Amino acid sequence: MKRNIKDKYTWVGTLVAIVFVLFAGCAFGQFADQRVAENTLVTNGFTNVKLIDRDSIFVGFKGCGKGDTALFTFTAINPIGKNVTVKVCQGWPLKGATIRGT
Repeated sequence: MKRNIKDKYTWVGTLVAIVFVLFAGCAFGQFADQRVAENTLVTNGFTNVKLIDRDSIFVGFKGCGKGDTALFTFTAINPIGKNVTVKVCQGWPLKGATIRGT
């Protein structure tokens, strides 16, 4: 059975598109999980944690580290009982979450 060259290029194009979508999702923090960021705060003694913003564009310029892909902003009560706004930077897939003060 002879294969058509057009079929080969269709599969290659589809594969390239899938790889691009996965790369873009990773690079722009679309796979970062809000629950991981919330659990990081709760584990460190914060209570009444509420998400107010999520950002995944240029988070390195907003106080996050080199490997971070998402920035979550929460309101919470800190371990000493004060209401605070706190940022959590998160990387994906191998980097965890880091609490940043505001």
